[in-house]
Amino acid sequence: MGNEIMSTASEMAKGAKGRRKTSVTLDEGPLREAKELGLNVSDVCNAALAQAVRTAARAQWIEDNRDAFAAQAAWQDENPNPFAGFGDGPFAGAE
Repeated sequence: MGNEIMSTASEMAKGAKGRRKTSVTLDEGPLREAKELGLNVSDVCNAALAQAVRTAARAQWIEDNRDAFAAQAAWQDENPNPFAGFGDGPFAGAE
């Protein structure tokens, strides 16, 4: 798993337009283990942050569009598919 994270993080770092130095506070145990394993902590943090941003952005998009989803579902309930049942074909139920 660590190598997968590192590959993704390295690819993201290569594609980044720029990097900015910042400070984060990490628990000692995992930080020590990461260093012992030779993990690039910056790349791992960058990958985790990028994933958290994607997850939060998706959740925000869903929330922002909740009314539209409800309206679409209501419309579909009121306007059933006119082609429902035609996809069964001439041999439906023949076994």
